[in-house]
This record gives sequence, C-alpha cells and structure tokens, in this order.
Amino acid sequence: MANARSRFWVNITTALFTVAIVVLANLALGGTRWQFDLTEDGRYTLPEAAKRVAGSLDDTLTVTAYISEPLPSYLDFVPRALQTRLEEFAAASNGHFQFSFKSPENEAGLPAELEKHTPPIKPYPLADFVQGKQTTGSYYLWLVFRYGDQESAYHLLEMREALAREGEFLKLLPFQIASKIVKVRNPEAQIGIVSEKKTPPPELQQQLGRDPSDGLAQLREVISRHLPPARDVQLRHGGQIPDDIDMLMLYKPDNMGESELFELDQFLLKGKSLVVLLDNYSTFDVDRVMEWQQGLQSGSMKMRPLNHGMTEWLAHYGVVPSAGVLEDAECSANSVNTSMEVRQDPATQRMMLVPVERRRRIDGLLVPLERDKNKNITGQFSETSPALAGIGRYCAPWAVPLQLDETALQKHGTNEDGSAAVRAEALITTSRNAFVRAISDDKVPVWSEPASTAPENAVRGARPLVVQVSGRFQSAFMGRKWGEDERPPRKGPDGVVLPAMPNSAARIDVSREPGQLWVFADSDFCSDYAAITARNLAAQDATVALQLAMAGFVNVLDGVLVGDELVEIRRPNIKDRTVDTARVDEERGSILWRTVGLTPILLLGMALLWWLVRSAGTRVRRASESGV
Repeated sequence: MANARSRFWVNITTALFTVAIVVLANLALGGTRWQFDLTEDGRYTLPEAAKRVAGSLDDTLTVTAYISEPLPSYLDFVPRALQTRLEEFAAASNGHFQFSFKSPENEAGLPAELEKHTPPIKPYPLADFVQGKQTTGSYYLWLVFRYGDQESAYHLLEMREALAREGEFLKLLPFQIASKIVKVRNPEAQIGIVSEKKTPPPELQQQLGRDPSDGLAQLREVISRHLPPARDVQLRHGGQIPDDIDMLMLYKPDNMGESELFELDQFLLKGKSLVVLLDNYSTFDVDRVMEWQQGLQSGSMKMRPLNHGMTEWLAHYGVVPSAGVLEDAECSANSVNTSMEVRQDPATQRMMLVPVERRRRIDGLLVPLERDKNKNITGQFSETSPALAGIGRYCAPWAVPLQLDETALQKHGTNEDGSAAVRAEALITTSRNAFVRAISDDKVPVWSEPASTAPENAVRGARPLVVQVSGRFQSAFMGRKWGEDERPPRKGPDGVVLPAMPNSAARIDVSREPGQLWVFADSDFCSDYAAITARNLAAQDATVALQLAMAGFVNVLDGVLVGDELVEIRRPNIKDRTVDTARVDEERGSILWRTVGLTPILLLGMALLWWLVRSAGTRVRRASESGV
C-alpha cells in the first residue's frame, strides 16, 4: 500500500515537473524560430542567392501585403507562410527590408485608394466550400513593393495551382519576392527588341487583333514581370540604338544591311550585350497563320525564307552560319498520336474499334537533353553557364547550322596577361550525328516516315545551338571608311542613299568594356506559336522542352542585365525531373526489399526489444519485493 501511494505521488510530481519545464522552455524560446528542411529541393529554406539579393539593398524597401481576412479555407495557410518568407528576407537585409499586412476590407477608404494603383489592386472572386455548400467571395492577394520612387505590385494568383499547395507556394515565393526587389532596384535595366511586325490577315483580325505583331507577346509579358518592359528599337534605314538600351535582342533578322550591322557592331563594342535569334526560315508568322495551319495538317510546311545578311559579320566574331536546316535523329522530337481503327478480334472474329498508337519522328524539331538515361552529364549543356545549366531540355525548331571558328577569335588579340581577348563557348549542342539538310522550294517535311536518311555527301558532327562570345572585341569595320565618312550610308527601301542622321558619338574600333554576344541557332522557340505547333504535332517532349527553353532564355536576359542571383533561385524550380524508368527497373529489387521485407523485420525487432525491456523490469521488481 505504501509502495502504491509513493508511486502515485512520484507520478504526480513528475507530471507537474514536466509541465513546468515545457512552460519555461516556451517562455525562453518564444522569440526564436527554428525549422529543419529535409526536402531534396530545399523548398522550406530561403536560398542563399535570395539572401544576397536582400542583403544588396542600400535603402529601405517596404512590402505591403494586402491579404483578405479570412481567406478561402484552402488558402488559410497563405498569411502564415508568407510571413515566414518575409521574415527571412528581413533577417537577411541588414535592416533594409520591412513589411506589413493589411486587410483592405477592414480599413475604410483603402479599397478605393488601391484601385488607383497601376495596375489597379482589386479583389478577385474565388469559390470555397463551407459546411458542404459552395460559396463565392472576392479576396485580396497582393504584394506591393516600394523602394525610393519605384513601386511594383505582384498578384499571388499568378502562381496558379502552386498557390493552393503550401510546399509549392513556399518553394516559388523566394523567386517572386527577389525578382520584385531586383525590378525596383534596377529601374533603368532596359532590354530593346529589334523585330519585324506583321499584320494578321483580314479573316483572322477579329481573333488576333488588327495591330501588327511579331508574335512575342508571351516573352514581353515574362520580361515585364521583373524587369522594365522591353522597348521596340528600329534599325531599318539608318535607325540608331538608344544609349539607354543595355541589352538588345535581334529577333529573326532579315535583309540586314551594312548600316544596320554597323550599329550592332558599335553597340557591342560599347561593352553591352547583343542577343541574336537567328533563322534561315521563318516557321511562324502572324500574316501566314493559314499556311502554317495547312502545313501542320499536310505534313509539309512551306517556310518563309530569310536572308539574314549576317554571315560575314558573325564570322568575324567566330560564329559561322550556313544555309539549310539541322537534323539529328538522336535529338529529334517524337510525335505520339493515338487513333481509333477498325480491327478484327482474333478470338471472336468480330470487327471492333481499337486504339492504335502511331509514333513518328520530327527531324527538324530538335530536343537535346542535358543528361542521359542514367542521369549522367552528356556534355551537351555547359555546366559553366548558370543560365542554361540545369534546365534539362532545350528545343530548337528547324535550326540554323552553326560552326565556331577559333581562328577568327584569335584575330581579336590578347589581354595584358597573354590570355585571349575573346572567347566563345557552345553552351548547347546537338549530338555528333547531326547533319545539314538543304531545303528546296522552301518546303520542309515535318514527318520522317519512313525514317529519313542523311544525304550521301552529308558531313556529320556536333553543331552548336546556343553560343556565347564574350570579351574585348575589335570592330568588324575596323579602319574602314566610306569615302570621307566613318559610317556606312543610310539607304531607303529602294536602295537610294538617304541623308546622314546626326550622330555625335565617336566611332569605336576596339571595345571600351567587355561585351557579350549570344547567338541562338533558332528564333521560333520563343514565339507565341511554338507551343501550339508542338501540341498540334502531338510532340509532348517538344512541348515540355519549349517551356524549359523559354525559361533558359529568360535566365540569359536576367543574368546579363541584373546578375545571376535570379537564375540561381529559379534553377531548382525549372529543372527537368522526369522519371528515370531505367533506374527504377535496376533498383526494383532493392525497393521491394525495403518496402516489403525490411519494414516488418524492423517492427518485429522493436517488439522483441520492448518485450526484453519489460521482462527485465519485471524480474528486477519481483526481486526487489521478495528481498523486502
């Protein structure tokens, strides 16, 4: 009886002591925030690059989260998760990052004030289920960033499906916050686009609009999310590149004349960045939509030939384009189409409809992979380029054959330490079995059925699809004059020489600062019509690769203009994570052992250990009682 009473008070004392320890620990640790992230992609940990972006702030940046209270039930985690991320940015900012939460519905006059913003900050209707009944309400889900006189708003609904999944939300949020910080800190980082806009045909103007278009609406929208909107630049007939353009994107050049090439040359020698999206044939044009659709259906696409006129100029910088299009069976996209056909059932001899899968190869639609089936680096993608490392796949529709000329690079001289002044790197290449196919009548066969073979005189070899040339350049027009003028004459559409435009800038023959020249062997991958084409051709691998190619291209723009931090943050989110079936097959036995055999053995071992501990405790207690 005495033993039972003593055990009772021991248990009560232990319980009270435990409660006291928990209370004291909560009071002591109330101001600390610890978390352990065991996920492979670190989705619950703020990336180091995001911390560097926050730490680069020179002045106070304020973030106001306009979040409704309450939110729909499936979004109730958003304020908590958002506050966690904002606190992490604030901790990394050296006191230059401040944030607050506001519920516009609970503050008189605030909704009307928010509608005056550009863009207007308004609630968005969302559905929810309350006690089994569907309800609809309007909710605010906005972040507004203010830095000096700069302001940028972000609508959390742009995350789409990821907004409703806490893990995905936490993973994507650092990039969205960091990109807005970069945008308000670099209001003058300006991209220019040189392109030819065409008017949609009359029968499609109601659907596509009446305004001329170059088919880059999607790219422009992506750029404007975290950089100033891209500006159109006119080079035709002696147009000049404005001085405030930091990076110039030349999209699908056609009939480039000497005066246009001279402007590009001078721009590059100022230490700025030029991106050339080259093509021998234009696959997608807004004024040729009907021909494009007919080509997809017939299996033979009639392309619009382009005479870019840049061969000699690019060759001076070590990149040599040639005619035709690239083909590579190892990198070709695959079309998988399932149709219903009438077949006879061998068992019943009855005729019945059965699904038949038809596979065809699309030779001109190149989809090189970064890794082979064993996840080993293939050498096709460069590990030295943060912009393109880790995207996994790339897509180049009907690409221009390119080659690198090391001899041309050597003509640019050397630096003071003896190293080459200019270097070039092929960041993405085809396989070693690529070859060039000449095109006749501007018709490109879409399908290879039966599998096409290379021409007899075809030379096989790896060809670059993306090239980066960087360093201190010497002008392609070095020392050249046009009569008494140092600049080539302007010419009108009919070739007539036009009066010279005033230009006070001194001519440059040798780079003042290191510049960058990027050459892409295709332009169509960033067109608004690229993904539509891949879907119509039932090429799922190309559809995925086009999305990754666009992500890699935006990485290039970000990396050159504002640094590699955004690239580093985004890279885990765009990495190709397709299932490796070969590896699963190899490890199937190990997986079976761990899931079927090991788990029961561990449970039995734990039960046996518990039984031994209980038995030992019982024997000790009995021995103690008998001794008493």
